[in-house]
Amino acid sequence: YPNPASDRVTCVFRLPEAMPVTLDVLDVLGRRVAVVLDEVRPAGISETTLTIGHLPPGLYFLQLAAPGRRAMRKLVVLR
Repeated sequence: YPNPASDRVTCVFRLPEAMPVTLDVLDVLGRRVAVVLDEVRPAGISETTLTIGHLPPGLYFLQLAAPGRRAMRKLVVLR
């Protein structure tokens, strides 16, 4: 949140146990344009804020991946 956004986005997710997590920003062609997280996170609710001011306006996807799990959400960047 917020979505659409222009400067920053906060991502909140919950993990059942401590595990390695990656959070990537992908363009509409599926190319990685930014790596937000690539680390082990503890069990429970995690929150991270990413700065998107460097991205051109458009549609992107946030991809959260952990062992055996993957989630993707749309992100609209406006100026």
